[in-house]
Amino acid sequence: MQRLRETRHFEAKCELNTDHIEIVTGDIFEVEMPLDNQRNNRIFVKIGQKKTLITTTQWRCCLCLSDTTWYLPNVSRPEAGKLLLTSDVHGAFLIRKSDASSNQENHVYTLSARAPSGGIKHYRIFRDDRQYFIAPHRRFNLLSSLAEYYWKDSGKMELQLIEPVISGRNPFVFDKKNLILGDKIGAGYFGEVMSGKLNGDTHVALKLLKEGRGSRFEFEKEAQLLANLRHSNVLTLLGISGDPIELMAMEMKRVQKKMKNKRQIYSF
Repeated sequence: MQRLRETRHFEAKCELNTDHIEIVTGDIFEVEMPLDNQRNNRIFVKIGQKKTLITTTQWRCCLCLSDTTWYLPNVSRPEAGKLLLTSDVHGAFLIRKSDASSNQENHVYTLSARAPSGGIKHYRIFRDDRQYFIAPHRRFNLLSSLAEYYWKDSGKMELQLIEPVISGRNPFVFDKKNLILGDKIGAGYFGEVMSGKLNGDTHVALKLLKEGRGSRFEFEKEAQLLANLRHSNVLTLLGISGDPIELMAMEMKRVQKKMKNKRQIYSF
């Protein structure tokens, strides 16, 4: 059985000495993690095109940006605009990677936000001398510190940042009576992943929260995120069940396609 995995993004809060590459404070890297949460004593990471291993001790010096509700690196400028326009909140925002077409030196990220006028504002985030900044006189060692500063003290910008874009809509709730469980197709971070049918004719993949596996709060936060995000590399959430939430239903066709093609699964 193929093991389900997801790619998560982390930020180094201190320097990490590795055998192959230097990871300094503020560097952001990827980790392809098994969703059954089983890790070895050393963790395989990727930064840019380079790969290396870090220890579990070094892991404690890393912040998971994928757990924030504003870091959406693979969303393009047009996708960011569409996503922000679905929000009812003026001041909804996200941070994404800069577009490949940007020709400004050291432009690495963009903060995109919905303005009170209803339009979308884009603020370029630069990194120079290992520091992030929008305005050169206000610099941060961490991207997360920059986001926190402008979010919590929006008087520093012409636009007030209210909340991350994905914190708005609630996922659809369905009755478990309308669900038929099928076979086990994998293991997820929070428990088992099962096939099933919803309302008799919709084939779904189901994430089941198992007692003692992971945090119910994190499970519910992921459901909230997926309910608001539509992207080609993110599996579609069809609905949830239980109060509190105990399972999520995902679009089966896309799960099967990604497993068959062995492509990255950014969220499952």
